[in-house]
Amino acid sequence: MSHYDTSVPKVIAENPKLLKYRRRILNPRRLEPTQGVRTIKVAGKLGMVGAVFYMVLMADWGEGEHCFSGVRRFYDEKKREFFTLSEEDERELRSKGKIVPPAINPADQTPSSPKGIGPFIRSGTSG
Repeated sequence: MSHYDTSVPKVIAENPKLLKYRRRILNPRRLEPTQGVRTIKVAGKLGMVGAVFYMVLMADWGEGEHCFSGVRRFYDEKKREFFTLSEEDERELRSKGKIVPPAINPADQTPSSPKGIGPFIRSGTSG
């Protein structure tokens, strides 16, 4: 039912400002969500997806097995596959001269430091 189909009280029909107000209030497009409301909805949904992603893949749930352990192992495996080269790809790139093996400085590695840490951890010294 349109706002033009309803009967208009005499007080409203005689006042053009009230007629204008009535048309605005009864307009069905007034109830449609605005661009701002749509933006807030999209931002809220993206925030929820981000929170779930963080909780499942990043949050610290302790050392033991938990309900997200299988998903995390799968995610870690896929991430490792994506960010590392296979042996075949590495050989091909070395043969083309695109990558060179990293130079290892023996002074950076001490026998007591874990592999890859280098001089950043010193054993036997108090800090």
